[in-house]
Amino acid sequence: MKKYQDLQFIDDFMFCKVMTTNPEICKRILNMILGKKVKKIVIQGAQQAINITAGSKGIRMDVYLEDEAETVYDLEMQTSVKPYLSKRLRYYHAMIDLNHLEKGMDYGDLPHTIIIFICTFDYFGKRLPIYSFENRCIQLPEIIMGDETEKIFVNPDSDREGLTKDFNAFLDYLNGKINENNFVGDIERAVEKARMHKEWEVEYMTWQAFEMDARREGRAEGRAEGRAEGRAEGIIKSGRRHLFSDAVIIEDIMAEIGCNYADAKKALEDYDR
Repeated sequence: MKKYQDLQFIDDFMFCKVMTTNPEICKRILNMILGKKVKKIVIQGAQQAINITAGSKGIRMDVYLEDEAETVYDLEMQTSVKPYLSKRLRYYHAMIDLNHLEKGMDYGDLPHTIIIFICTFDYFGKRLPIYSFENRCIQLPEIIMGDETEKIFVNPDSDREGLTKDFNAFLDYLNGKINENNFVGDIERAVEKARMHKEWEVEYMTWQAFEMDARREGRAEGRAEGRAEGRAEGIIKSGRRHLFSDAVIIEDIMAEIGCNYADAKKALEDYDR
């Protein structure tokens, strides 16, 4: 975890603060990526959480906003190649749709939704500055599905032919290069101003502690699950599996490593497959 004073624009917490408290910067970045002029944006929030049900996997969007046409945007900063990034986008679209439907809307009222991943790497390896996706017919690509969902990846490790000076400088900025470009200067000044915001520093420290606790819990759960699987494997490989009922083996796993019933049961089921 970085110290607050060391945060850069590409760091998740700083990205959210700069984008949501500087709507003009946010709008200019959006216009560069879309290649069109959005006249007005309304920022709905940073780290916007959507949890449809208590037991389902929720999402936390970096920068959530709407434009004058009621198009919904989710802008996400991505600094590391995470597993299943494309499917993460799919899930985000689904959760945003469900969130709107819960408000009593009909299918026809679902908004045009665009999810933008601003990356510091080339996810597809083809050196395009922008990768834009929409649903089309495979047999006849000129036929657009019309579901009004779009996915966009921004890539700084790209060829720059045809880009504006501002967009080119912005891509360099994502790679850590600060030049004399006025727009990049505006962003960097917003970052410097944010670093002096004491309330945000306290908020970051609280968020940082929460993240560290969550990671520690995740590692502990992973170790417990691994020990449970190891114990189940040992019982099965010892040839004693047929001598005991599931309940007895589950109790043995729980007693041996101190895990809960659910982990022990899952470990046994995994190795019985």
